[in-house]
Amino acid sequence: MDISLETFGIFFLIWLIGAIAAVSFLAKRKSKNVYGTIALGSVLSLIPLFGLVFLVVLYLKPDLVDQREDPGQK
Repeated sequence: MDISLETFGIFFLIWLIGAIAAVSFLAKRKSKNVYGTIALGSVLSLIPLFGLVFLVVLYLKPDLVDQREDPGQK
């Protein structure tokens, strides 16, 4: 199967946009350093295997408890 460079570029661009969107969504829920996590995930997504592993690790990390809400005040 022969894939042209243009087709590969389109698939890579779709992967990059989707991976960065997923990293930014997960970083807001699971990290205290949101911008650093997004930057690291964006760089790692340039190599799809590393980006996928980063997404899985970030997905499996427990959610942060919202610091603005006091759980005893409900």
